[in-house]
Amino acid sequence: DTDGDDDDDEDDNGKKKKQASSSFVVHLDDRDCSFEVSCGTLADFEHPAEAIGIVCWTNESCDLEGNQTGEQLLEYGKPGLEEDIDALPITMETPWGPVKCGTGNAVIVGPEKYGML
Repeated sequence: DTDGDDDDDEDDNGKKKKQASSSFVVHLDDRDCSFEVSCGTLADFEHPAEAIGIVCWTNESCDLEGNQTGEQLLEYGKPGLEEDIDALPITMETPWGPVKCGTGNAVIVGPEKYGML
């Protein structure tokens, strides 16, 4: 909803529409890790329990600028998130730019309390 109102987030009866989502639990090292996969924007996301991490996909250079979701994530994660992403080591240079996380891999930043995230 780009105009700032929530009209499109309601059904014909005025009830708030539920975003499509799925959740699952992974048992790892004697603990359960729960994951919530949700459509929509970061601003709309409400995890049912205290979230201690966010998985975000991006390009190989870990550049979140230039798209609405990435910009929103950087804004919410002030002041340290962008600094931590920028500090990731460059593993390879390509004609398209530096690679900080190769396709199919993952990197972790933190642990920090990132602003409003």
